[in-house]
Amino acid sequence: VINKTLLSNGLNNGLAGMWSFDGADVISSVASDKSGNGNNATLTNTTAATFYTTGKIGQAFNFDGTDDYLTKTSTNAGNFTSGTISAWVNPITLTGGSGCNTHNGSNACMAVVFNDDFGYFFGVNSDGAILLDLGNSGATGWAVTTSNTAANQVIANTWTHIAVTISGTAKSFYKDGSLVVTNTVAANNGLKMGSNSRLGIGGSARSSTSYHFPSKIDEVRIYNRVLSTAEIKRLYNVGISTVNSSRNNQLKDGLVGLWSFDGADITSNSILDGVGVNNGGFINGATSSALTMGRIGQAMNFNLSTYVKVDSTTGLPSGNASRTVSAWVKTSNTFNGFALDYGTNANTQRVYLGIYQGSTACTGGSSNRVAIAGVGGANVCGTSAINKGFWHHIAAKYDGTTWLVYADGVQEGC
Repeated sequence: VINKTLLSNGLNNGLAGMWSFDGADVISSVASDKSGNGNNATLTNTTAATFYTTGKIGQAFNFDGTDDYLTKTSTNAGNFTSGTISAWVNPITLTGGSGCNTHNGSNACMAVVFNDDFGYFFGVNSDGAILLDLGNSGATGWAVTTSNTAANQVIANTWTHIAVTISGTAKSFYKDGSLVVTNTVAANNGLKMGSNSRLGIGGSARSSTSYHFPSKIDEVRIYNRVLSTAEIKRLYNVGISTVNSSRNNQLKDGLVGLWSFDGADITSNSILDGVGVNNGGFINGATSSALTMGRIGQAMNFNLSTYVKVDSTTGLPSGNASRTVSAWVKTSNTFNGFALDYGTNANTQRVYLGIYQGSTACTGGSSNRVAIAGVGGANVCGTSAINKGFWHHIAAKYDGTTWLVYADGVQEGC
């Protein structure tokens, strides 16, 4: 899984607004603008249980097409006549939106980005065409992709990268990193993001019922410059190299507890158990930096005072019952620590899975090794270093008699 934000790969030059929708970038129902311009957008009419979803890169928002939208009432990035807008979209359906005077007499336009005050609109038409309006003057201001072939259309239930560049009268549309068409449209009010400019994402920022797009939307970007064809291809390529699907529905046989830390599995200060058993946990000591990019989707960034407490352990194995425990970990320092700790305080019943330092944990133990301790009084350490600053998968299994430990999928032991 390549699961990283796109701010460090040279594609941040000229960003006027960038909304990743990743868990670490959504705080108290506000989606942070990662461009640095402060265009943080407020979630409106959203329901946490259904709005947060697995995106093309990290986390996405799942707009219902009825009244979900994001709004920034007064943007802070200036006004410009040349620029680029891009996003990943995965429509639930292509029916919805609101009337607009576009091509082919169609009257269903659905917004990815909509500036109500200065009249620019970027989104999708009900026939799958990608739309742009910079004129705020009816049909004379609209530019559209050719929509009569599948190669040029956005289709439902499929992730598609869409982009448009504005350079004078030329409006160039891109689908999945490739140029589709360049249209000449004289009308051009520009991409205005100065003060008193109201911006909506997923629908109109002025109305709770207009131009709403029933779609998953991810990685929305607005630039104050025209990206090259190669740069747009790079934006697309990063997305297609990302395997970013939830693992909640995989390897479920015998699964009795799963805490993904993804946005859809977090409500307020609680972590939901992805198995569906009542083994949710309460987040203690978390700050705004506790949510971060994970190895798969979103992760929790634990410090020395942050932890998740699960009061109910319904269905978790006890006694000498067989079990397997596992986690992805990325340490920032070298110290003894547990990724998982459950059971009674008796040494023979409590299970610890984590990283141990030194040789005191078990015979032959060395610094920075995966280790298991607990049932049967066993302490078993791995042999490969769990290096700080890198993601590692650690696991242990017990057959009722013997513990085995694994580091990055390989069985180890001392």
